[in-house]
Amino acid sequence: MSVIPSYHYLIKYSSEIMTKSPRSRSGLSKQIVKNLSEALKINQIKQITHQPEWAHVYLETDKPADSVILNTPGIHGYHKVKVISSSAPDEIISFAQSMFSPRIQNKTFAVRVRNRLPESRKKEISRRNLEKEIGSLLFPASNGVNLSSPDITCYIEIRKNQTFFYTDKETVKGIGGFPVGASGKSLVLFSGGIDSPVATFLTLKMGIAPRFVYFDLGSKKQLQNVTLTLDKLHKTFFPFQKTYLYILNGTPVLQALQNIPEKFQNLGLKYFFYKISERLAFHNKLHALVTGEAFGQVSTQSFQNLVTLDQITQIPVFRPLLFMQKTEIIQTANRINTFHLSYTGVENCAVAQKHVVINSTPEKLKTALQNINPEKVIQQTLDTIKVYNIKKNEHLSLLSTSKSFSGFDKIIYLSKNENDQLANMENIDFREAWNDFFGWDKTKKYLLVCETGAKSRLLAQFMKENGFQAEGVGKSEYSSVFV
Repeated sequence: MSVIPSYHYLIKYSSEIMTKSPRSRSGLSKQIVKNLSEALKINQIKQITHQPEWAHVYLETDKPADSVILNTPGIHGYHKVKVISSSAPDEIISFAQSMFSPRIQNKTFAVRVRNRLPESRKKEISRRNLEKEIGSLLFPASNGVNLSSPDITCYIEIRKNQTFFYTDKETVKGIGGFPVGASGKSLVLFSGGIDSPVATFLTLKMGIAPRFVYFDLGSKKQLQNVTLTLDKLHKTFFPFQKTYLYILNGTPVLQALQNIPEKFQNLGLKYFFYKISERLAFHNKLHALVTGEAFGQVSTQSFQNLVTLDQITQIPVFRPLLFMQKTEIIQTANRINTFHLSYTGVENCAVAQKHVVINSTPEKLKTALQNINPEKVIQQTLDTIKVYNIKKNEHLSLLSTSKSFSGFDKIIYLSKNENDQLANMENIDFREAWNDFFGWDKTKKYLLVCETGAKSRLLAQFMKENGFQAEGVGKSEYSSVFV
């Protein structure tokens, strides 16, 4: 007898899978094994062997594979097992005593033997006799036997030329759910904040393969957070899956929104996000949109506004966080290790700051948009699309987007709020600047600053179109360069 020195796992499929019909269960379990095998290969962990069975799979690897197994959707949990190269009763009894004795000290226990020998050999070993013999040897070190509710259960599985040993106290709980790719494809409206990574994780957990769309409203900091959180999610939970990040320039939308009532601008922004994403999803044969929206977090997520947004789309919109409290969302973000990477600055979707509509209807929204051509705005935005293959790490190029600003004649902060006063710059209200810049000196070079970079970038673009030299940045980007 020898103890096999590699790493051994007995992996159990999720309870959702075990309730399916035999045909569905077989297909889902094969998908889990395929996903797990590819994830191990990507993480440079060699599979020595894997043996799929009806309710679980036995895996042997050359390196620890705990984190890969733990983060693969569709797995209920796993046991870390010790394996000996023997199925002889005397060697089983000897190893069981040496392994389990330290673990049952001062505890009640039970011994459970599973005879998985081929039918022709099953009668060679009496399961009950083994349980009794091993139990009698362990008894002196314990607080006694308890077959109905023990403190610890010692498991032994006898197989052809091998025997597995593990306890229920060394069971590690997995994600559960379904294997990624088993339930369809979706487009996640991804902002890089706290919510959208959690919504993505819950989508993955249900077996839905995601792609991602990000509307760039000018915040370099937010773009960095999008890149980092997406990279973390992909490498942790679905590195085997080909997926894409679509980045769209939000300037055409922001520019159009200046022509609608201010109280509808935030909802109007969401309207365009939904309609553009819907077009993108249909073009790429994706089945649904996924958002990180939850009731009441911001004005556009009021009950009636969400109802309105649902009525203006022809594609299903899934909102995994809809009934979650913010504390629950943060707990999940911490559990999946995205919270520290998430963007926590001012919400870029908040184009209007006060007196915004919270009880809209499709009819009211349509009226608010009557002075613009939505189809033209949608197409202009789609024309700006950039596509990044995440599996090929193309998105990581976005991390080197730092920009040098020098030689500006005038620095303007687009707010007159006393709390927004910054040194060495002039404060002008955004709408005032939007209407009056035509009278400014075209020989000067302007740096425009706002809280997020969205309004400053929009105005800078508008100024360039009219012959001015201008750049727009967010407050945090300005501070990192000039302060």
